[in-house]
Amino acid sequence: QLAEITDDGVFFPQCEIVDEPDSSWRGVMIDLARCFHEIEYLYAVADLCWFYKINRFQIHLTDDQAIRFPLSSLPNAVSDEHYTREQLTKLVEYCHDRGITIVPEIDAPGHFRAFNTAYPELFGPINEIEGAETTAQTNVVSGIMRVQEETFAIMQQIFKEVTEVFYDSPWIHIGGDEAQINQWDNCSVSKKYCSEHGLSDIHELYGHCVARFSQIILDMGRTPVVWEGFSEKTNSMIPKETLVFSWESYYQT
Repeated sequence: QLAEITDDGVFFPQCEIVDEPDSSWRGVMIDLARCFHEIEYLYAVADLCWFYKINRFQIHLTDDQAIRFPLSSLPNAVSDEHYTREQLTKLVEYCHDRGITIVPEIDAPGHFRAFNTAYPELFGPINEIEGAETTAQTNVVSGIMRVQEETFAIMQQIFKEVTEVFYDSPWIHIGGDEAQINQWDNCSVSKKYCSEHGLSDIHELYGHCVARFSQIILDMGRTPVVWEGFSEKTNSMIPKETLVFSWESYYQT
């Protein structure tokens, strides 16, 4: 940034630089689920992160619209436009060499429509859950995960694959935002799970899901990151090591 380029070459002023960041986490996020970008674009973003001293590059890999991560455990869920393991691994290395850590995000239990559609027998079809809200932006029902033990087992496999590719990231983002939990009131499987685990209502079920996802990540030796979205009354359920992004400061005052 101090370089001066002339016909005779590149020159730097003789100076002493004393510099340190105000914040340890300086991040940018790219929503790849709603808008796919070629891998070359992500390298360009990484270059900008390096130039402006941004050290966290969060990539939103799943949402209602698409799944961009190459899941070997759920191959039918992966969108036609997606990244390969090799592409993502090379991007991780490129960022690592520039002091940038990629923070991958797999969004659950909301923003789940792509999973619902691909594996209705596991995650529950959209049209089976009545009373779902429609988002104004997409005019489609925002999906939510059917809650059962099998679901947590497959989510563990998904997060394992993510940690393998993003091997140098201490943080795995588990989403957790904007879950239309009212849909669980009309899902017999989720209500049965709620009863079996002594959860009084869908808000406790929401906190329980975030807690189980967080523990899965902790057991893998990583730190879970979650969007603010669960109710304050369920705070005691969430492992204290979980990093919460308070993006709205509405649910968590």
